[in-house]
Order: sequence, then structure tokens, then C-alpha cells
Amino acid sequence: MPVIFLFSAIVSGVALLMVLYVIASKIRRVPIDHACLKGMMYALWGFLMFTVILEALAFANLVYKGREGVDMIMAYVQGPLFVRYFVLQFGVGALLPIGVMGLMVALGTRGRAFVTGATTCALLVLMNVLMMRWNVVIGGQEIAKSTKGLLTYHMPVWGSEGLVSATILTLAPFVLLWMLTRLFPPWADPPQSR
Repeated sequence: MPVIFLFSAIVSGVALLMVLYVIASKIRRVPIDHACLKGMMYALWGFLMFTVILEALAFANLVYKGREGVDMIMAYVQGPLFVRYFVLQFGVGALLPIGVMGLMVALGTRGRAFVTGATTCALLVLMNVLMMRWNVVIGGQEIAKSTKGLLTYHMPVWGSEGLVSATILTLAPFVLLWMLTRLFPPWADPPQSR
């Protein structure tokens, strides 16, 4: 499992970098360097395919070994986790972006369609990584250690583990990034027209 987390960190880092690059370029009103975005998309595409294969092999290995508790995991995956795991995480968050990026490369998509497609795929990949981490962390808590059934998790709104705290912790790095880019601009200003 740690290897999957490592590769999902690479995938989410590249995807987030793509999204931030496009948003920063739009805010600054500078043209997007398509070669740069294409290079990041290739990296995302390759690492995402490898991560999906790695995750599928880890799941197949778990089922094949059939260790203690695998019946409970299978009941969980086929029941409450089915939509979150197979539909959202694998289908929409991984296989759809792989297919769309492959199609864009095969068709030689350029211009606004390329930027929109690459950014959309990056956002879907970010959703994939969020779902993977949610499924591992929260999913692990929803399986009773006594093997007597499945539990349900209801996220509280308030508190140290609530929705508000999670939202603040999620947004804090972006606020810090915005503040740091104001103090130390990472780009040169475009030349002024005379």
C-alpha cells in the first residue's frame, strides 16, 4: 500500500501543477505554453496508467491470497464501496482521463480544446486521488475489526475531524501559496507594450 500512496502523490502533484498552471496563466492573462502543458500531460498519463495497474494488482493480490477478513472486504467492495471505488475512483477518476488523454494525443488536439481537455483530465485525476485516500482511510474504519459486519461513517460538520476543519486544512496550502506568490513572484512580468 505505501507504494500506491507514493505513486498517487506523484500523480496528484502533476495534476495539481497542471491545474495551478492553467489557473495562474488565466489570472495573469498570459498565454499558456502548450508544449509545457503537453509535457505535464504526458507525465500524468504515464504515471496514472502505472498507478492504476499497480492498484489493480494490489486488489487482485488481496483477493487471490484470500487471507482472513477478505470476505468482509469483498462484501464491502461489492456493497457500499462499489460506487466510490469502481465508478468514481477507477471509472471516472482514472480510466476516463487515461482514455481522453490518449484520444487527445492520437487526434493531435491543439488550442483551447487541448487546454480544456488536459485541465479537465487533471481535475478528474485529483478527484481520483481524493477518492483513493478516502476509500483507504475511511473504508478501513468502516470494516469492523471483529468481522461482524460493516460500519457506516457519517462525517460531522464541526469538530477537529469535521467537514469545516477538513475544508480549512484543504484550502490552507492554497492560501499560503497565494501569499507566497505575492511576496516572491515565481514568474517574470510580461514585457509592457509601448
